[in-house]
Amino acid sequence: MAAGSRIVDIPLDSITIPRGRQTRDDKVEQLKESISKEGLLQPIMVRKHRDTNMLVFGRHRIAAAKALGWKTIPGIITDMNEIECQLAEIDENLIRANLNMAQESLAMAKRKELYLKLYPETAKGVAGGLASGKKRAAKAEATDAKGTTPLNGVVQPSFVVDTSEKTGKAQSTIFERVSTGESLSTKAADILDDHPVADSSKQLAVLAELPKQDQVAVAKQIASGEADSVKEALASRAKVDLESFSTPMLLAMNTDKIKPTKDQVAQLAKMPEARQNAVVRSVEAGKSLAEAIKTKPEKSGAAKQDVRLWSEIEGMIGRAINRTDELKRQFPNPVMHKKVLADLKSAMVAIKAWQKMTK
Repeated sequence: MAAGSRIVDIPLDSITIPRGRQTRDDKVEQLKESISKEGLLQPIMVRKHRDTNMLVFGRHRIAAAKALGWKTIPGIITDMNEIECQLAEIDENLIRANLNMAQESLAMAKRKELYLKLYPETAKGVAGGLASGKKRAAKAEATDAKGTTPLNGVVQPSFVVDTSEKTGKAQSTIFERVSTGESLSTKAADILDDHPVADSSKQLAVLAELPKQDQVAVAKQIASGEADSVKEALASRAKVDLESFSTPMLLAMNTDKIKPTKDQVAQLAKMPEARQNAVVRSVEAGKSLAEAIKTKPEKSGAAKQDVRLWSEIEGMIGRAINRTDELKRQFPNPVMHKKVLADLKSAMVAIKAWQKMTK
């Protein structure tokens, strides 16, 4: 609970609901049943705003309480500022609401925007914005004496670390959701609603690459049943056969990166997906579509061999051998130290033997 917050019985008629906060009848009914049996398990939150209590979170709980005839509802009155309240609302939804993947992606992207407004020092490239909270805490402890960090010892974790701790989700999942949510159309997500596409990370990532007006059009095709997937909608809009084209190629056709003639469509349709994707990359690199189609794919084998790999791997093993002594110093175990050292040296010998065999 935020500093200065307290739980009290709040008159329902004193609570102002911000514009745009809608309720779903099914959720209200579920809450009514739950509250009737077990009581209200989680309080709502409000903040003082002029002469009213402005709702922070708990819209469905309020609707259920009113339907049950309650006059007051247990709630937290917080002194948090507006951005902190918006973050609290998003966190409440991420933790307690049954959001689909589209809604979760949008919520996490909004959370990142608000978090960086509140804690700009955690941004990428600013005061160690990419570091974890623990790493920055250690840095703060080491530099406090120089007066370069706050002496109170409070170090704010990065957005990803904080979100992971609040929601229990893996950092890789958060990166993925934010990447999609930053480009995803809110209107398209609303149109998809409970459609399976709204819970498909791969399809949402593809959808988010389209301009927002096209995302809405594709979402309408899917919601109406005209298309079952984002890829099918893209093929329909490009007027080509779904089975003959890769998703990156269909995206390029739908975003006007590639405008093939009928003959070029026929040529592309005969290519395997990997070759189509290579054509897309060539066009993105500046080649014309005609040039990209004529360009022969790189042959596998010697042309792709990177001789630097040998020295790179040898260097990695060499560094591991050097660090093993430090490992032994911090975590003493002579037997394991000897075994690991022997294994690493054997790996170095094996790499050199492998390299000789390829010459």
